[in-house]
Amino acid sequence: MKKVLMIEDSLSLYQIINKEMDEKLGVQLTHAGSFKQAEELLSSKRDEFFLCLTGLSLPDAENGEILDLIREYQMPVIVFTGNFSEAVREICWDKMVIDYVLKEGPYNLQYIVNLVDRINKNPGIKVLVVDDSETVRAVIARTLE
Repeated sequence: MKKVLMIEDSLSLYQIINKEMDEKLGVQLTHAGSFKQAEELLSSKRDEFFLCLTGLSLPDAENGEILDLIREYQMPVIVFTGNFSEAVREICWDKMVIDYVLKEGPYNLQYIVNLVDRINKNPGIKVLVVDDSETVRAVIARTLE
């Protein structure tokens, strides 16, 4: 069974998303409620996860430090946040976050489930990048990867 690491201090939000992922995708979520727990899980079980779903503000890392940790492990990441601003948007793009989604109700929960499903299926999809610039091809290929 495929696994996603969900780093979120709200246990109730984790339970809601876990139920949706299990029922609709057969994907198992592993929960970390803090930066420290996420660090322990990533260091010991990194290969079990194909994706991280995380909030930006955790009890022991309130300013998005979790993205640097996830990046160290070269994990694809989706940010699920209650805060939207240009600053948050820039942080997410700078850290190569796949997407960031606002915590705003059932539609966004469904969006997360659909996004995880697409990411899960992506390794089986091939793309041909065509451009006369080697640099542009490399940037596009890296972005797609």
